[in-house]
Amino acid sequence: MTNRLRTVREKLGLSQEAAARLLNVSLQSVNRWERGKFEPTTGNDTVLALLPLLAAGQVPKPCATAKREGFDIAFLARHVRGCPDCRLAVAYLTSVAK
Repeated sequence: MTNRLRTVREKLGLSQEAAARLLNVSLQSVNRWERGKFEPTTGNDTVLALLPLLAAGQVPKPCATAKREGFDIAFLARHVRGCPDCRLAVAYLTSVAK
């Protein structure tokens, strides 16, 4: 995660502070992630996928199956691990609900 987050952030032209604001975390958290001191709780791949979407002003959307199920919590608990779209949407919702 150390170099990948920094690479993605710099490719997007974002400062650590801007990335922190987009991810709704502290500047200190982004700095620690990039230095390898801590790992993001939502998972490395999810954070790396979420950052470009948010930088482009987009909000992650759940998949059509989740929409059909009416966002049922029990369904999402089973479904989210295997669905990258729903994993991003849940990570986004978790970050904005802080």
